[in-house]
Amino acid sequence: MGTKPLQLRPDKGAISHCLGRRDWDHALLLTLGFLPGDKARATFEEILDTDRAMALRALNYVESDRAIWTEMALESLTRLAPDEDRGRSVDYALSQLQLTASSVLLLLTIAEYDTSLGGTAAGLVWSIADDRKEWILDLLVDIRHGFNFLTSIARVIKKKVDLRHALALVERVSRLHVQDDVAASLMRGDDVHEYLGVISAAGDVLRSVPSEALIRSFQQNPSVLGELIVCEGLDHSRTPETLEFVQKCIIKGHDHAIIRLYFQLCFGIPAEPELPMPLPEVLETLLSAIREGRKARWALGSIQIFASAIPELRSRVATLMREEEGVMSALFAYAAGDDDVFFEILERVNRSSAAWATQAGAIEALGNVEVSWNGHGALLVELLRNKDIGLASSLFSSVRRHAGIGEDWGVACTLNDLAWWIEWLEQVKSDYAFSSRLGEFLASGTDQATRTSIVARFNSIRSERRILDFYVLSSMAGLSLDSFEPDAVEWLVGQLNVRPYNSWHSPLIGKIASENFVQERLLPLLLEDPPEPLRGNLLLSLREAGWFHRRRYIGDSDQILG
Repeated sequence: MGTKPLQLRPDKGAISHCLGRRDWDHALLLTLGFLPGDKARATFEEILDTDRAMALRALNYVESDRAIWTEMALESLTRLAPDEDRGRSVDYALSQLQLTASSVLLLLTIAEYDTSLGGTAAGLVWSIADDRKEWILDLLVDIRHGFNFLTSIARVIKKKVDLRHALALVERVSRLHVQDDVAASLMRGDDVHEYLGVISAAGDVLRSVPSEALIRSFQQNPSVLGELIVCEGLDHSRTPETLEFVQKCIIKGHDHAIIRLYFQLCFGIPAEPELPMPLPEVLETLLSAIREGRKARWALGSIQIFASAIPELRSRVATLMREEEGVMSALFAYAAGDDDVFFEILERVNRSSAAWATQAGAIEALGNVEVSWNGHGALLVELLRNKDIGLASSLFSSVRRHAGIGEDWGVACTLNDLAWWIEWLEQVKSDYAFSSRLGEFLASGTDQATRTSIVARFNSIRSERRILDFYVLSSMAGLSLDSFEPDAVEWLVGQLNVRPYNSWHSPLIGKIASENFVQERLLPLLLEDPPEPLRGNLLLSLREAGWFHRRRYIGDSDQILG
């Protein structure tokens, strides 16, 4: 007798339970091949409803009926509300899908969203529909589209664009009309909102073009916007020809090129230390830019890189260190490679009760100084106590540049007067960018004793809880429910009903909740179908907790799992 193929029946309770545990993701997708057609479809729809990003990622590992599941997945994306936060969660997973021409129409529907997800879909069309390439090039120079949409297209297609289409993009850019006042702002390097997406996206695509061809194409089609985009496209190259092109833009007074020169020197190829001496006019322009606060941090970075590679220039910079005063002198010590003298001069400047406002350009450049502040924490604290936001912002940038990406700031400052720092945080909270960075410093740039004291104040001083919760504790590593007194935990839960949080700043309770706390406190609150802002904050908290627990407590459609 012949044997019948094995077929399974799905248990919806078991599927929901498995979707609640991330460890089962690939196993669930593999079971689709063993289910009857209608049951398999229903199961996959439940998977998509729970976690579209997971379903998209797993599709590349499914061998049976991949085209069917891919079509279902893309159809589910066409039904999404055009909401950027939802689109972002599946953006990368979509970009990695293996697609065929049969998916074009669905991708075009998704591309109607002016979000990163829509841009990713538009970019994917490039490889599977030759007749749509001209349309995609037109999209890249359409300033009506948002930054995320345009840069997502570029991210997908940049390694697939041939020379002919790249040069056609340069020609399209040259035809864009730019008002004179806008052109002047662009040349100064100002961020002109409506052009940011086009400049960044087109520049990203053009990085794959041979530098000589790119320069020649611009010379044949010169334009204000073209110069910006070509300079951005050249920041992957630091050959003598490309360095000269960007430096000549600087000489013309186009400060946007100061930024591009820095990126050429940092990340360009070839990366060997041999560099030609900068053009004489360029060096003077970079020095003036630092003094006047015109792209000062990038100007300093370029001088430092040139000086580190060219002994003659390093000697000149050392002479400038002796001739200049204040922060400028410290900057040139850094550029000449003498970190110890850099710190000595800063300490001397701080003791002199310097008028920081008169050194704005040099202070801006201080943000690009990449030195280790480890062992100089006391000086850092004294400088910060000047309560000068410009100075503090640059100091924070300098510390973070050396520490790199991550929670550890590479310093462990001792703060004995936390009340003073919390008062300053209250005073500057209207400046979200700076107050967030100050809060991160208190959370991650201080020693363990200071961090313990911050948590103790949160537990004991009710009036400080809101500012510490929002700006400090949300950035502090190593916290758990055990870090907090019962009264403080109840306060955190109560805040879920007070103000709306968002995906960029989710509730602290989601980061510290244990699995038992989720089951006993947070999920029961959601089951009561609460009003906003409690409902939205609970969803954010449960997603955050699920990430730490390798669980899914709720699905993409906000349904409770498990």
